[in-house]
Amino acid sequence: MNSPNAAPQTAPQSDSSPDTAQPRRQLRLLSYNIHRGIGRDGVYDLNRILAVVRANRPDLVTLQEVDNGISRSGYDDQARLIASSLDMDYCYGVTKNVEDGQYGVATFSRFPILASRSTDISANKRWEPRTVMRTDLDLGEGRRMHLFNVHLGLRTRERFRQQRMLLSRAILFDKGLHNPIAIMGDFNDRPLPVVHPQFRRHFRDAYHLAGTGRRSTFRFGPVKYSLDYIYVNRDLRPIRTFIVRDPLAQMASDHLPIVSDVRVTFSEKGESNPLPVSRRLGLKKFSPRRFLRESQLRNKKEGDRS
Repeated sequence: MNSPNAAPQTAPQSDSSPDTAQPRRQLRLLSYNIHRGIGRDGVYDLNRILAVVRANRPDLVTLQEVDNGISRSGYDDQARLIASSLDMDYCYGVTKNVEDGQYGVATFSRFPILASRSTDISANKRWEPRTVMRTDLDLGEGRRMHLFNVHLGLRTRERFRQQRMLLSRAILFDKGLHNPIAIMGDFNDRPLPVVHPQFRRHFRDAYHLAGTGRRSTFRFGPVKYSLDYIYVNRDLRPIRTFIVRDPLAQMASDHLPIVSDVRVTFSEKGESNPLPVSRRLGLKKFSPRRFLRESQLRNKKEGDRS
């Protein structure tokens, strides 16, 4: 279900905004679950989030767990405040209503936003609502880019259903996607990964191709997880990808940001693949049980660097 809540909004633009008369050939992408601006110390401080993002000088940003008008975050319109501080255009996708406010995802861009829409990917009405937000960007000279901001569920069954929704003609295999594509966000794909094995069949993991340093972005007690990812199609070539681990980032949220520098190639077609899920997975008949079993075996061999 598409939502009108993701209409692009305009923040004040600075003189440092990119000249869209000429398309940019290199971009810096950043994705960050900001935990509503509440840090590991339990203190709400949006300025820490702003400082972390600003220090990394991104061109495109996807944030998850963004509040608007909720008491726990001082009733702030967080997306608007962040966009104004960073001098970026932005769009906000509502995942659910909380109190008299909203909670969702936000995308920020140094380039003009042409269109934006949210799609409901909730797997079950009993579970927490989830959304993916698509944003179409003007990189200059009529060159466009598609940016997807995702925040997937906590349950294995939930993510299994969500990856099927994402890898469909309605979202990532939309026939109109013939431009550079980036999919960024909090995939929550642990302890049993069911999303990444399928995404890696069609898109490129920016950290796998150009990662430096440790990969983990979330810690639960002594256990560290890689929850936040950046995927790209063949039109974007990762040059360097890293996790921000400075002391401020360690405190500002319960997640760490992932950053990737990518080179844009502007090929004529992206990696859209309209094949049905059974053929994409190489199966005559799609079997969830078989898929989960094969995913477990595959991930024992692959494993992520922590």
